[in-house]
Amino acid sequence: MRAFIGIPLTGVSEILQVMDHLKPDRRLRLEKPDDLHITVMFFPDLNNDQVEEACTAIRNLHMKDFSITYSRISGFPDERSARVVVVMIDSPELVEIHEIIGRSLHTETEKKFTPHLTLARAKSRVSVPGLGIDQSIAEGKRETVSRIVLYESILGPAGAVHRPICVNQFM
Repeated sequence: MRAFIGIPLTGVSEILQVMDHLKPDRRLRLEKPDDLHITVMFFPDLNNDQVEEACTAIRNLHMKDFSITYSRISGFPDERSARVVVVMIDSPELVEIHEIIGRSLHTETEKKFTPHLTLARAKSRVSVPGLGIDQSIAEGKRETVSRIVLYESILGPAGAVHRPICVNQFM
């Protein structure tokens, strides 16, 4: 099963404004506003035992609700030649969650976790500065995080559909 551990978000109004600005650009495939999430960890292929281990790992997180802070709009692999348009996120809690789950599932890597919210995927590389987005629109905006979810990611012609498998509601 293709799956990921994610933090669902509602998308503050400023983030939704950025998405509205990007909507007419035919080079981009926007995320669905009701599907906004931060991917904490991605799994290309989980078996049933691994699904249970992942559910146990997120259930064992004893967290209180916390806030994330949106910083700047950027792109991956870089903003001048991006395949993905993102909003960078400042949150030590997200980094901590990633590390705890990585240790629990023995999937720690050398690659640094970079908290971000994916807004759109590009059909061909784009320059984020060239998209005409007001960089200050999202800076400093905050959103509350209240749960973490293991999702199954089902690929289809209209994009991925995310089905929740297990949830941990924070306190």
